[in-house]
Amino acid sequence: MKLRVRAEQLPPVGLRLTLPGDLASELGSYGLFVQRSGGRKMELKELAVEMLSQFLESDKDFRKFLAAGSGSGSGAHSENGAGAGQKGV
Repeated sequence: MKLRVRAEQLPPVGLRLTLPGDLASELGSYGLFVQRSGGRKMELKELAVEMLSQFLESDKDFRKFLAAGSGSGSGAHSENGAGAGQKGV
């Protein structure tokens, strides 16, 4: 077995958002789907984090962007103008 050593991770950043009702309902349904498909029960917050993580990992164009050195993340800004290094975005 080959152990995959993970790179050092950045500290977590809080993110608050409001979902449209229809999307929140679908997210809840998706959580139930995951659970019934052999997964485990997940809180919506945990489910959303996992979905975002897998989405970013699977986006080939985004991977190319990062590999080209274009996406260091240090200059990323949210809609409210807060830098990526700020907590409670």
